[in-house]
Amino acid sequence: MDSGYGKVFLPSSYPCISRVHLNLREENPKAFTPCLISIGPLHRGNEELQSMEKHKSSYLRTFLHVTTLGFDDCFNLVRKWEADARRCYAETFKQKNGEFAKIILEDGCFVVVFILVYFNLFSVEGDHPDPDPHPLNGQKYWTWQVMMDMTLLENQLPFFVIDRLYWFVRCSNSFNAKSNTEWKDFPPTRELVSAFLKKVTDVNIPPNIPENVDHFVDLLRFLYNPKSKRKESTGNDCREIFSTPSASHLDVESMGNDSTENVSTPGNDCSEIFSTRSATHLHAAGVKFDRATGSPMDIEFIKGVLKIHPILIQEGTEIIFRNLLAFEQLHCPDESITAYLCFLDKLIDTPSDVDLLKEAGVIRSIGGSNEDVCKLFNNIWRNANLTGRQRISGACKDLNGYYKAPWHKWKATLKREYLSTPWKVMGITVGFSLLVLTFIQAVCSILTAD
Repeated sequence: MDSGYGKVFLPSSYPCISRVHLNLREENPKAFTPCLISIGPLHRGNEELQSMEKHKSSYLRTFLHVTTLGFDDCFNLVRKWEADARRCYAETFKQKNGEFAKIILEDGCFVVVFILVYFNLFSVEGDHPDPDPHPLNGQKYWTWQVMMDMTLLENQLPFFVIDRLYWFVRCSNSFNAKSNTEWKDFPPTRELVSAFLKKVTDVNIPPNIPENVDHFVDLLRFLYNPKSKRKESTGNDCREIFSTPSASHLDVESMGNDSTENVSTPGNDCSEIFSTRSATHLHAAGVKFDRATGSPMDIEFIKGVLKIHPILIQEGTEIIFRNLLAFEQLHCPDESITAYLCFLDKLIDTPSDVDLLKEAGVIRSIGGSNEDVCKLFNNIWRNANLTGRQRISGACKDLNGYYKAPWHKWKATLKREYLSTPWKVMGITVGFSLLVLTFIQAVCSILTAD
């Protein structure tokens, strides 16, 4: 396990994990609180989550079993990472060094083993010390809840911890012999976790995943918005510790709020986003809706057609959006997700707006009513700050200009009221023909009289 040393990237800035501010939390506190299992130190003492701690021990024993490492060996290695791990959190913890390192070790091993078992990348048979080594895998409800808990900002481990622990599994000669695989057959950590997060988001995995990922929420933000601005590297963001081979064979496909609480600068590009009208108003002005094919948060307006990447609304969508928003507001240099959610808030005001977007294939809703979708977007970005120029401001400006042009409204009204069905077209044609014939007859009568 000494071979293959290389680069593992630490977060690009510190801290990158914190509790969500009260003004963002108050709309839906449950969206930021784990309901089944704690990951990391922030919710470690939550009494409602204590029943899951015994299961972490099973996953830890699985990790030690497949890597043939002793607990003391692993613990001493994690102690070496502890200073870097502590720097990732915005608050100082009361746990002593050994207690903090134990939390990082237990939770990190749980995350690594849980994901590997989820993708059936290995199974432990025969001489494992526990009769049920993976009690949270295989039960749909628990599996889904664990996955959702891993998307919470307050429930994160630094990504480099997961990366290093996963390296031990990939390079374990004992494990490779049992599973008939080699380390090169396992995907790099970023690809593996991206495939895992895809299962709760329905987003595609873009190429060129950044190396200096902070944690799962940071990676999730990149999956939603690959064009978002990344934090500048501090120059000390990597250490020569472990290698990250690039080989991979994982098939990722298989595996309307006007509140003044939202801050903006008068006259800036954000005003175009704030001025966006609802889908029904835009439709009345002749705007058509269609699905975009680019990144999940791409918005385009071309020749009267507003193109939006399809949005899947399912259990957990609000949780993911709120935690992405909180992470961006607290730790990121741009506000692209905030701008996107603000735009959707303006676009979706009533159930009729949801109907229009569903017909166009822009919204796919699994369970829940149109009213539920409205409620989700109508308060999701409340109390967030949105300032300065945004990437979608140009499309919003063109959209607003199209809406304000009276000709487009007249044309849309004509099509809707008089040309929407063949019978209406026929009626208009007959009426116009009779009018022309009447005019000709009148002219002929005048000429004959003369």
